[in-house]
Amino acid sequence: MTKFYHRGNMAEPLYRRITCHGRYSLEFHNVILPPMSDCSGALHPQAREGLRLFNAGEYFEAHEALENAWNAEEGDAKNLYRGILQVAVTYLHITRGNYNGAVKVYERSRKWLGGLPVICKGVHVGQLREDAKYVIGEL
Repeated sequence: MTKFYHRGNMAEPLYRRITCHGRYSLEFHNVILPPMSDCSGALHPQAREGLRLFNAGEYFEAHEALENAWNAEEGDAKNLYRGILQVAVTYLHITRGNYNGAVKVYERSRKWLGGLPVICKGVHVGQLREDAKYVIGEL
């Protein structure tokens, strides 16, 4: 399952394979997935890349990859990618000392992430919402 954590300026891994009945239930494949309209199924390949970049603290680059995934999807997946993208931009603003911009973009991220379940496409959206709220509260 994907997990979001934010400690200081570094994010820890967002995506890992989980074991179910002795087998890995999430696998990485280099294929382009068709649009999905719910929270089941695999992450878009560009979203996986965006999450990797986010974890590395490369928030601008994460934004670019997540934007590609967002444009390729519909429904909940589109909102998921757009919401993560907005959190990446929030963190980018924080790293650049633009705290007013960070707060504005954070508020937009809430619009996209607020309607999603706690877990969507393996991403722990609930944890992401809590962590982003905590980071903004520390400004």
